[in-house]
Amino acid sequence: PIALIRPSPHQARKFFDEENLWKLAESLRQEGLIQPITVRKLLPMAGDREDTGFELVSGERRLRAAKLLDWTMIEARVISVISEGEVAAKGLIENLQREDLNPIEEAEGFAQLNNVDPTYWTHERIAQVTGKSRVYITQSMSLMRLPEAIKDNVRRRTYSRGHALEIARLPGSSLQLSVSKMIPDRLTREQTRRLVDSILMGKKSLKLSKPGIVLSNFTVSKEEDPLADLWPEFMMNPWITTPGTIRIKY
Repeated sequence: PIALIRPSPHQARKFFDEENLWKLAESLRQEGLIQPITVRKLLPMAGDREDTGFELVSGERRLRAAKLLDWTMIEARVISVISEGEVAAKGLIENLQREDLNPIEEAEGFAQLNNVDPTYWTHERIAQVTGKSRVYITQSMSLMRLPEAIKDNVRRRTYSRGHALEIARLPGSSLQLSVSKMIPDRLTREQTRRLVDSILMGKKSLKLSKPGIVLSNFTVSKEEDPLADLWPEFMMNPWITTPGTIRIKY
């Protein structure tokens, strides 16, 4: 019974496109459920008089589509698991092996799996079970440090995974957000990479040992750069060919 199935707390997918869910629902109406969902039996807590039902392990899209059709029953495979960690791993791995997760959902799934047991679920092991390279796993998990506004754009695929990886190379959320505003319909992945390279090259040219050092009669404070929002446009100016050739004081 669908009413007895609880959602999984380990679901990698966070964004469900309503239009695609209705397409899946129509497919279920026409063809039926080809692949059963997977659930685990929940044991009743001490004092419970009634059966507590089941917890979804995998198949949330199919379950949601079935609910759109007002189904009351759904075919399910009931599995036995030893621990919460095993439940999390089974559900996450099945979701991560699919191709339709957005890059942030995928990164969140890798991070969740790593958190289940960091000594077992290393980047190398996650790469093996998901069919990815270790570098791919490490790069994806670096996206988790991006500001939420950028991650939301990656979830909606306004920015590509490649764009997000380039932005993640920048230090500080202010600079990352400034560059991200230039991406839609304007910068390719390669252009974004060159912009980030030029910004990082400019930062390396300031060899400051610590905040508060006096340079040319002005002080570099501990606060964020007040011109941070201007640098991306400035660095992409075609009239400026070499980073650092123009000196600005503030």
